Amino acid sequence: METYDKDDSLKERHYLNYNYKTSKFDNYEYYEDLPEVKYAIICFEEDMEKSDTEKDILVLWNTSGYDFFYSSILYANAFPIWLDQMKKKRNKPFCLRIDSVGWYNNTYKEICKNQDKSIDCPDLIVLGTTQLTHRYFKGETLDLNKYFQKYSLKIGKSFESILNKYIFYDYRIDNKWLAVPLITDFRILRFNLTTFDYCISKGYNLHYPPPMDNYW
Repeated sequence: METYDKDDSLKERHYLNYNYKTSKFDNYEYYEDLPEVKYAIICFEEDMEKSDTEKDILVLWNTSGYDFFYSSILYANAFPIWLDQMKKKRNKPFCLRIDSVGWYNNTYKEICKNQDKSIDCPDLIVLGTTQLTHRYFKGETLDLNKYFQKYSLKIGKSFESILNKYIFYDYRIDNKWLAVPLITDFRILRFNLTTFDYCISKGYNLHYPPPMDNYW
């Protein structure tokens, strides 16, 4: 894995060993703390020196900032497993480039415009549900339904069956899957029964939230 600084200069080359039992690189914790990494490129060692015409580089925009690489190494951990699957389909080498662009650029930076090489065109972007909606209404997302269907045919059960019901509202718009959910946040709501009882006694049309009542 090669890491680059904000001037696009090579900082360091790291030789990683992947543990298929833990699905992580050895010394994983060390790479979480790598400082000042604008982007990192990870390849099999024999592919690193090949030219760009000899290999495909998949570009992932992550929400991490320049000073924090720890979340980027999470996606790097998935690369060897994905690459093993791709090698069964294609002989051409693949590498993964992970850019630390931050939440703002992930959401608002212009991408993929009319084959303009001066404008970045990442293959994958890590987004929250709010940011995903913004990209969707700008016409910058893809309908992923066919990929979910391929998964179902290959595995023998639907992708939707392994998701919780809330994800349907977060990642589907107009009956189209727009993203592959990785993390779902749950917020615990607490309320004061005494306050509700007092307001109800004063004549307010107030109801307990579920599961105390069926009204919301």
